[in-house]
Amino acid sequence: MTDAGQRRLDYWIDRFVEHTEGFPTPLIYRRWGAIHTLAGLLERRVWTVTAGRELYPNLFVLLVGPPGVGKSDILREASKMWKSMRDLAGGRKLHVAPDNVTKAKLIKTLEAASTRLVLSDTQLLEYHSLQVVSSEFSVFLPEYDKTFMSVLTQLFDCLDDYSEGRISTGDTAIPNPQLHMIGGTTPGYMATTFPEAAWTMGFSSRLIMVYHGEAVEVDLFGEQKRSNSLWDDLVHDAKLFMNLYGKLEWTPEAIELITSWNKTGRLPVPSHPKLTTYNTRRIIQVIKLCIIASVSRSNELIIREDDVATAIAWLLEAEQFMPEIFKEMGGAQGGTGGLLLDLHHWAMSEYTKRGKPLREGLVIGFLAQRVQYTNQIVPLLQLAIRNGMFEVNDNLWTPKGGQ
Repeated sequence: MTDAGQRRLDYWIDRFVEHTEGFPTPLIYRRWGAIHTLAGLLERRVWTVTAGRELYPNLFVLLVGPPGVGKSDILREASKMWKSMRDLAGGRKLHVAPDNVTKAKLIKTLEAASTRLVLSDTQLLEYHSLQVVSSEFSVFLPEYDKTFMSVLTQLFDCLDDYSEGRISTGDTAIPNPQLHMIGGTTPGYMATTFPEAAWTMGFSSRLIMVYHGEAVEVDLFGEQKRSNSLWDDLVHDAKLFMNLYGKLEWTPEAIELITSWNKTGRLPVPSHPKLTTYNTRRIIQVIKLCIIASVSRSNELIIREDDVATAIAWLLEAEQFMPEIFKEMGGAQGGTGGLLLDLHHWAMSEYTKRGKPLREGLVIGFLAQRVQYTNQIVPLLQLAIRNGMFEVNDNLWTPKGGQ
């Protein structure tokens, strides 16, 4: 199954981004929509091995931004592509979850999402891969349910099996499960739904958040030049991806590049305190993205140096905007402690950029946008000083230490 056939497009992700040109959607959303769409097409059929562990290219991605920024448009296109994967060889199709699922419904849908591949006369592979696309993530996860989050975390890790007991039907075991998920949401939802402790847990450490804060202006009556033939070519090659199977090998140059980046600290490292747990899994995310970049380029199932560079660039692009999410979340999430951490992180960033202490008015302005009542500002500033976060001289604020 490694010989998937002749492709029509040179670099599938770039062509998908080209196809979505003219959408009222920022480029970063369109790019990650393309990355995620291709990753979903690969299910559990391709993988690579690092440190003795098999890694599959499934991802958890959230497109985060204010309402009206264009999240739904690109997510609909991802869903459209996935749902086009029907009537494949052997009657296979790509399994896409319904929009609104409870934990019980998700497990039931995953259990039904069975694919069987005949690898040889004596070898049969069964796996259960489910694609979740949710333009309103608040519908998929209306509240922070620790049990549900634990299930999502287990399914992300692509274990050999998932099992749970059911009162009505007894124990259920799902062989080779995999969950691949993309959603759209707002900073306000995250502020009111994710408690402070959530940022130290498994689900958030596996989550890539892609932020954009402004709507894209488009000509309401301009002629759309979207090519039907390009869409047909994308679907054609996507069906070829559905026939890929096997382990991706690494060229020596690719190994050298990713090893060097990993050993030298995976720079630049996101510094926001809520991303501390996320930082521990960045290398895993990059390896997954290397698989996706390789397949986007070729069916050869080899990760080359350029694929590693592309994967790192994709992740760094998303990471540079992640702190904006927490700024937008403001003081609604995390209480006083979370707000003080956000204040200190912001102040450190500004101090580094300016190279000098911050005027008191800037610090007050930051808090004024994040508290409900202005009389909360002075006590917060006093608490920040008592906690050793700042040194203050002549109304100039210098952040101390780092996070």
